[in-house]
Amino acid sequence: MDGFSIMLLGVLAFVILLGWVGVYNNKQEHERREKYAGLSSSDLIAFHYCDADSASGVTRQTVRRVAEQLGMNESKVIHQALYELAARNAVLNRQA
Repeated sequence: MDGFSIMLLGVLAFVILLGWVGVYNNKQEHERREKYAGLSSSDLIAFHYCDADSASGVTRQTVRRVAEQLGMNESKVIHQALYELAARNAVLNRQA
């Protein structure tokens, strides 16, 4: 096989991979929209990251690093942190 054929196969494989990633991302976006479709704006909050890490907040870069280290997404990291804070302060709304 000559160099041009190999390059052409590589480009074709890359295009196929991009198509697969696009389908996967579209499926995730569709699932996300379905999950939040029935929620009103009062069920959601805006979360703003801080410009610098401090005792009162963290940067998005820090949340990303924690998420990567724990194998979670950023939302799960934020929920885990809030859960631990609520548990430590005995304010969890536990259902029997």
